Amino acid sequence: MATRRAKKPQAIPEIPERDDTFLDARNLLQYIMRERVDGSPEPTERQYDVCDAMQTAAWKVVFGEDREGYEPLPNHSQIIVEAPRGEGKSLIAQVIVCWALYWNPHLNVFTASASEGFAGQFSTAVLSYIRTLEPLTWLTPLDGGRESVLKFDVSCANVGQHPSMKALGISGQLAGCRGDLIVVDDVETDENSRTDQEREKGLSRMSEIMAKAGETGETLDEASSQEYDTLADEIKTVDGHITRLKAHEAFMVSKGTPVQAQSVQSQEGASAVRGGAIISVKSNLPKGTEFARYAKCLAAAHGSRSEALEIAKTHYPDMPRLHTVLKAAVAAGTTTDSTWAGALVDYQHFSGDFVEYLRPMTILGRLQLRNVPFNIRVPRQTSGVTGGFVGEGSPAPVNKPQFDNITHPWAKVACITVITDELARLSNPSAEALIRDDLANGIAQYLDKRLVDPAYPGVANTSPASLTNGVTPETST
Repeated sequence: MATRRAKKPQAIPEIPERDDTFLDARNLLQYIMRERVDGSPEPTERQYDVCDAMQTAAWKVVFGEDREGYEPLPNHSQIIVEAPRGEGKSLIAQVIVCWALYWNPHLNVFTASASEGFAGQFSTAVLSYIRTLEPLTWLTPLDGGRESVLKFDVSCANVGQHPSMKALGISGQLAGCRGDLIVVDDVETDENSRTDQEREKGLSRMSEIMAKAGETGETLDEASSQEYDTLADEIKTVDGHITRLKAHEAFMVSKGTPVQAQSVQSQEGASAVRGGAIISVKSNLPKGTEFARYAKCLAAAHGSRSEALEIAKTHYPDMPRLHTVLKAAVAAGTTTDSTWAGALVDYQHFSGDFVEYLRPMTILGRLQLRNVPFNIRVPRQTSGVTGGFVGEGSPAPVNKPQFDNITHPWAKVACITVITDELARLSNPSAEALIRDDLANGIAQYLDKRLVDPAYPGVANTSPASLTNGVTPETST
């Protein structure tokens, strides 16, 4: 008999450093809508308010304390959100689940939907955001861990009886399900509930039956009598169910936390309602990675910018700045175009990002020096005053310091690395780090050598002399 060894689960990784921008779930809502939701790049004011109410209700579960500046909520607090169709209530609930696991991956989240199919859609959407959106990818379930359409464990979660997230339909096996955070999403449908409309439909049919009998002046036949009695019994059942629903609705309202409506007449007023915070999204990529991806896409396309752009869109769909840089070369500046320099912003960010990664790797970058601009005349002191002994009644010697000016011209260092076509086309963080580190190490070694080599006199209009050039060496004893 053949047996198959189960795949050994990976070790649970440590929780990485997270972006404080997403402490406010509204920032994550904006980010996800911009990156994943077609045709709706910016949440509405109502969506921001709903998201804020949801995160306030879940705050104590996620962080273990009440939200600062908000009225404390009781333990096991509930919130009911009612809004017209199309307002994105399910999307916001999915965002709240991602936000809760982002800040506390040890949580157990349980979600209930109208059916198992809807539950699967809810869970699949959450898992899709985790897998594809860069700030959430560290939550991706580990190989060999618990993962299916309706339940999964995030990567840094503690292993336990209950998964990080479990989704079920309202008619499923709910007994035994546990959750620190419970999300109930649109569980009432025509199939699992009785409504006022159904009651009115039954009454209308009963009236038709009696009207027809009145027109003919006859009593109801057996079929009509049976239909009428059946409808009467169903309406009695519906009346009882509606009474129970209204009582349950009143109970849930009494337990919920109301969202205070605030009237706003302008965009500034709406921002004030949300706390006046400026919503922004910052990249948490390691320094130099964007430049490495830029170089890798160009290498894979053999220098063709149009092909490099398509490669970037395929491998890095969530990096619009990289797409912008690869679209076309920046045209030369003119005196008639007041906005031409705007296209240079992304280039400056890429180069500056790489320089920040490179600087601490060099001797010059680690020295505590005063920075001055290039091609600017800077005065320097070449000699100072000297003192001396003065006899009684003798005049003190007078002397003066000497100054001149020096200009620091700019110089450029270039480095070319050769990589295989397979490495250039490999969309893998280790490949990007390899290219970035190879470029940075090559430049750092060259700069350090030229900085301290006493035999390097420099080349006019190309490179400066080393710091030790022209000094008289002294042998230590």
